[in-house]
Parts: sequence; C-alpha cells; structure tokens
Amino acid sequence: MNGSGMRGKRWPLWLFLVWLMAGCGSVPIVGGSDGNIGEIGEKEMESPADIYVDLAVEYMKRQQFSPALRNARQAIAKDGGNAKAHNVAGLIYDNLGELEPAERHFRRALALQPKNPYYRNGFGFHLCKRGRYGEAEEEFMAALRNPLYSSPEVAWNNAGLCAMRAGRGDRAEEYLGKALRLNPRLPGALLEMAQIQFDKGAAAIAREYLRRYHDAASPTPRSLLLGVRIARTMGDKNGVASFELKLRSGFPDSEEYRLLRGAEFR
Repeated sequence: MNGSGMRGKRWPLWLFLVWLMAGCGSVPIVGGSDGNIGEIGEKEMESPADIYVDLAVEYMKRQQFSPALRNARQAIAKDGGNAKAHNVAGLIYDNLGELEPAERHFRRALALQPKNPYYRNGFGFHLCKRGRYGEAEEEFMAALRNPLYSSPEVAWNNAGLCAMRAGRGDRAEEYLGKALRLNPRLPGALLEMAQIQFDKGAAAIAREYLRRYHDAASPTPRSLLLGVRIARTMGDKNGVASFELKLRSGFPDSEEYRLLRGAEFR
C-alpha cells in the first residue's frame, strides 16, 4: 500500500460524485456523457459485462461499495477486455483504500482505451489522492487534449483541486478559473476559489465565491468556518453570527466547530 496519508480520507459527497463522473463518464452531475464514448468517439460494442458495470455504478452512486465491487468483479469475469469494467473496479478499490489494485485496474482500462478522457481524468484523481501530483496533472492534461471530451470542466476542476493540495495556489487559481468559465456552479471550484481569495487578502471577492458556493451546494463545516473568517475580516457582525449559528446547529461535533470555540481560532 502507498502511505500517502490520504488513505481512508472521506471526501464530500459532491466531490465523490464529480470524481465518479470523471472516471465513469456516466453520472449526470456536471456536463454528462452517454457512457459509450470510446477513445475516438465510436459507439462501443455491446458486452456481456455491461449490465454488471451498470449495476456497479448504481451501487457506487449510493456509496454501497461491497455490492459495487461484487458486480465489477463479475463484469471482469464476463469480459476481461472491457475497459469500463476495469475503470469502475479501479474507482471502487480506490474508495476502499485498496490503492495498488485500484492502480492496476486504472492502468488496464487505459491500456485498452489510452485516449479515453474519462479514464484519464479518473486516474488523475486517484494519483492526486496518493500525492503523486505531477503524474496526476499529466493525466488531467491528457484528458483535456481530447476534443471529444464533453465535460472538460471536471478535469479543470480536478486539476485545480490537485494543485491546491500540492501547494500550487497560482496554478490552482488558473485551473479553477477555467473550470468555472465552463460551469459557474461547480462547488469544489467555488469553495477553493473562495479560500484562495481569502488567503490573498481579497475578502470581498472571497465572500462572493462563498455565496455562489452556498447557492450551488449544501454548507459544510469547512465552508461555514470560512464564512466566519471572511465575515470577521470584513467587520460583518451579522454575518459572523449567522455562520456561527449554522456551524453550531448543523455540525456541533465537527473539528471546525471545535476550532471555532477554541483558542486556536481566536
């Protein structure tokens, strides 16, 4: 196993769904795809594995990973040359923290369809989670080079999130800006842009990005704590009280609420 420090980390549900779409090309979260785009855009041949792949994806959307994995394995048993089956297996193993088998299946999917932008994007997300930021960026850029890629905002979003994790705020801002030009309601891009702007001292711009984030997604402990910080910086007492109340009432057991109450935040 790779000890990247990200194993076992739970991602927000919206991010998991974006990631799922990035790897499967079949979950209509942002952009969308019919799930049958091959590496050069032709309709793929039907396979006896397809029904099991579809079932695995449906279980993944519900975060029921045991039946998802069972169906992915059945798909591969039916058709070991099915790229979608290997890609889904990679996504499932990744979420379970089984990083080595995840990478094997991602690489097998890409060996079968090396130009598939959805598989490149999903593998890039996997590499980013493992701290392999340079390799991850290469995968995102490879996905974006495919002119048939119907949801490039997802790859730009993932590239931006990964750049943030790598400590490359300048590059993250560039990539997230490109994602938001394509889809102004991408939650991850909006929240990270709010954080970037706040860190740069641009509180008013950060507040606008955070407002857009809360219009597009449910509040999280992180977004509410950032809201408190922005409001305090701007001297907005009503805003501080509002965000504090939402954090206290909605997430009383969160680390963010503990920070809010403790000396670390004051």
